[in-house]
Amino acid sequence: MPDDRYKEMEGYIAKYGFQCLEKNLTRFEAERAVQLEPEPPKVDDINEYILMANREQKLLYLCFYLHHIEKILNGRIYRFFHREGLHAYDPVRLLDYKLNCVSAIVDCCPGYDPDKGADFLTYAYYDIGNAILNCRRYEESGSFKNLDEYKTIRGIAWLYNKSGDSRKKTIVAFMKKTGCTKNTAENYLRAARKNRGIVSIYDTVLRESDNEFGEDFDEDTNEDAGEDLSREAGGTYGAILWGSSWGSAVRRAHGKLDYREQILLERHMAVCMDCGHVKPMRSRFSWEELAILFEGTTAGGAERAYKKAVLHLARLLVEDGLFHTISLKRKSQKMRKEIIAVATYQYQADCDGEWGEIQLDFERKTAEIVRLADWDKTISQSFAKYAISYLLNCKNERLPKEATLSFEM
Repeated sequence: MPDDRYKEMEGYIAKYGFQCLEKNLTRFEAERAVQLEPEPPKVDDINEYILMANREQKLLYLCFYLHHIEKILNGRIYRFFHREGLHAYDPVRLLDYKLNCVSAIVDCCPGYDPDKGADFLTYAYYDIGNAILNCRRYEESGSFKNLDEYKTIRGIAWLYNKSGDSRKKTIVAFMKKTGCTKNTAENYLRAARKNRGIVSIYDTVLRESDNEFGEDFDEDTNEDAGEDLSREAGGTYGAILWGSSWGSAVRRAHGKLDYREQILLERHMAVCMDCGHVKPMRSRFSWEELAILFEGTTAGGAERAYKKAVLHLARLLVEDGLFHTISLKRKSQKMRKEIIAVATYQYQADCDGEWGEIQLDFERKTAEIVRLADWDKTISQSFAKYAISYLLNCKNERLPKEATLSFEM
């Protein structure tokens, strides 16, 4: 590619500036923190940006590279949040993790050698992962000397919970795996138990006593199974529901709804958002009872208002990162013998951005992605594939004109 296309490149600015003086950092801003304006010059392979950054010693080319891979970084951080049980993450946390990933990329840039056959993102994969883990290390309740110690403690905690063995057996297995001494393994497991991080590697039901941290490691409280290292869960369904990260996120999102929406959701779902009490479903309000509660409306009006409230709540939870949604609209259709043979649907990812388009042939059970939502090949394509799978497996007479689907990646 000619170098003259890269001349006179000053004047690039952030496409989405932060507006944090009157409001908090939004998810939109955090996800697009390194997007540039105007659009960086096109290249056949984005690795060319890295090569030019090294050759000309200009970080501007590295900024061009980050502009193109930001959605990939977002996706990797999202997946880490979900594995760690951090469903209710905030935009500030996302931006903090991403900036640490950017720092790791900057450090990796000078040592990249394309002749070894790997693209730069593959080359930097391990260092980006360490940057994400390092952020998590500083968030944990425990204190760790360095990243290697933290990774080792995570390893023994995972082994302790997934194996279902007692502490003695876990220590023996860890000694065989790493070649460390018994005293070292005991110290690592003790640190893991005291850390008690709310992450996915600590995912069984709590069976430990209040004085667990004062116990001797040579005395097994439960020889049959390992203990959980997570927070304590209550004994009722309501306590389990509201004690989880999902419960906290739902309660937080519910508080952002208006009064009418809050009452509609609570009464029809038979749940109290204040105390967390879950009532039997037979006690929930019907549409007619909700219509009486809000004078001047009908049962159909109450149902429509409830569905709007659910969609509003879903949007707030999507912004919080708990799951993803796909909005579908049928654009056109062709009928054969009173059956939809071919249809074109528009889809939107996470209730935000431009609409994509897919065409489906229900007779041949084939589909084609005409246009990706937001023209995004890294993330939006998985939304399109999920929508196609749903529609092709849906009964023809039940194909929706409009629908909103939820799923986790």
